[in-house]
Amino acid sequence: MPSTSPQRAPVALVAVIVVVATITLGLNEAGIGAAWPEIRSDIGKSLDAQGLVLIASTAGFLVAALPHGWIIRRFGTGDVLVVVAGVGIAGSVVFAASSVWGLLLTGAFVLGAAAGGMDSTLNSYAALHHSPRVISFMHAGFGIGATLSPLVLNLLLGGGHSWRWLWIGLALFDVLLLGVFVFMRLRWHDARLESRGAPRPRVPRESASTQSVELANPGPDPVAEREIATPVALPSDTSLEMATMVGDAAFVELGHQSVEPPQARARVLFGLNVACFFLYTGTEQAAGAWATTLMLHRGFGSDAARVITTIYWASLLGGRLLLGVLGPRLSPRRALAGGSAIAIIGAAILWSGHSVRVVSVVGYVLLGVSLAGVYPSLVALTPERLGRRRAQRAMGVQAAAAGLGVALVPAAVGVVAERGGTDLLGPAVVVSALILASVVTLSAWVARRPAAPCSAG
Repeated sequence: MPSTSPQRAPVALVAVIVVVATITLGLNEAGIGAAWPEIRSDIGKSLDAQGLVLIASTAGFLVAALPHGWIIRRFGTGDVLVVVAGVGIAGSVVFAASSVWGLLLTGAFVLGAAAGGMDSTLNSYAALHHSPRVISFMHAGFGIGATLSPLVLNLLLGGGHSWRWLWIGLALFDVLLLGVFVFMRLRWHDARLESRGAPRPRVPRESASTQSVELANPGPDPVAEREIATPVALPSDTSLEMATMVGDAAFVELGHQSVEPPQARARVLFGLNVACFFLYTGTEQAAGAWATTLMLHRGFGSDAARVITTIYWASLLGGRLLLGVLGPRLSPRRALAGGSAIAIIGAAILWSGHSVRVVSVVGYVLLGVSLAGVYPSLVALTPERLGRRRAQRAMGVQAAAAGLGVALVPAAVGVVAERGGTDLLGPAVVVSALILASVVTLSAWVARRPAAPCSAG
């Protein structure tokens, strides 16, 4: 008897939805920094009060991201995304309507909770179901939102409108996403769908020129255990990109299957991953959140300052689109190592631009492009470094660390600027980039070390 459950959506359609959904994350995060001069003028707060808004947002992010592994296993991808979109609508409305400090912080907290649920769910889904190319395009969605925020604000403020309309627009965008997520609720390539009666995707048998790769989930998760190891036929010349989504919740690399690493090493790599996520988002947001303020301090007009902020986020977007186009020709390891190293140079150029204004623009462009591949590469490498069994649970904690970085590092930089002067924003970004590159290098060294023969997994 044919199943009455909804058919699962094509992988390509799911990938497009994942990319579009991340636009909301960029719109909100970049919007707060770009609109902060007007927000603090309306509310009557000091320069470094932006840090408290970011901390409130991060608190909400942590509430949603930390229990991510349990939530996904309990409710499934579709249900979680429906709820997250609804929470995002509520947060945007509260933030846009806020006329007092407490209401603004409440809106930031709710928006942070929506971002935490969205970020951890989409990242873990993409890491387990899609190739590094799709992950790069997914994070390009964040870049699109972050690039649009300052541009939209310039149009709004130039037309005599309030900064609040940006978050009203974000609420409308979330309404559209909610409709898509309701339609897609039972159509995700999700382990829970099997228990709801959804059919398993059929993989056609190939000719004699094929090779068989056995896909198995080694974890003890009772839901995941329903996924029986299935031999899947792949053409012998199949590319990495074609091999990265086969069957249900299966990520395959020909000649390099995901293997559970020893437990001791996985713990060390998990700690280093968490540090990398924290430092990356901290560096990215410290540069972006204070870009408008720094450019105003260096003599740019308000419109020009926001255009430079847009250029920074557009550079991040361009770098991620380039990574998506390059695909397997640039491995996540190289993108991570090279990007974090070049970010130091970009930050140093930005610092040196206090006397020659065009140098500031060059610094922001190089910083944005170099940072573009760091976060997608960290996500793509998580299943390989920690093993598939640990990856989904780890992703929520890593996303929480990223949320903490978004709040704490820019907040600390703001305190430094408030106490020691706005000129210190440049060197603060350099220090953050240096620490990030050091931890990335250390984690790569640990991942390359040969395993002890008798290590327990």
